[in-house]
Amino acid sequence: MLEVALALRNHPVRGLVVAQTLGGLNSAGSFSPSRVTSLFAEKLHARTYHLYVPAIVATKELRNVLLADPGVRLALDMARKASCLMVGIGKPEIGAAVVETGFLSGANLRRLLAQGAVGDITARYFDINGKRVLGEVDDRAIGLLWEDIESLENVVGVACGSNKTKAILGALRTGLLDVLLPMIGPRPQC
Repeated sequence: MLEVALALRNHPVRGLVVAQTLGGLNSAGSFSPSRVTSLFAEKLHARTYHLYVPAIVATKELRNVLLADPGVRLALDMARKASCLMVGIGKPEIGAAVVETGFLSGANLRRLLAQGAVGDITARYFDINGKRVLGEVDDRAIGLLWEDIESLENVVGVACGSNKTKAILGALRTGLLDVLLPMIGPRPQC
């Protein structure tokens, strides 16, 4: 997602709104959902709605409290109205941003892998057959729900890296994606 945002040229689009679809990450690196959202909005001269909450919180109860906040509800409501949704396809591994930034522990990761998780879209995990992997991580994630993504048209999945073959295959089998944008070529460093 960051590579797509960086590659965009300055192109004003009148009346455009960009909404963050997953909470933030405590990243010292260059990637964060809020940075990606801001880059898209800046380059397209769009109004922006950020989710100023963590991507994954400690408990389901805390997630429910945060989802009740009017600002969080507004940002997610804007995302649910999207005419086009662009999502990254993640892979459950030690190097994943949600693991490196402390949102998923090694134990969480092992449980996801034991349940057959091969990838995720907005922290909603799925197996190689595109079936949802439900459980405590899904219950603690703050972002669009699987059902929200299912209800949208024009869902574009972005994936980078030859190590994501199973994640990409699983993502395609979810039925959530309308378009797959593989990031290849000399620029992507993912």
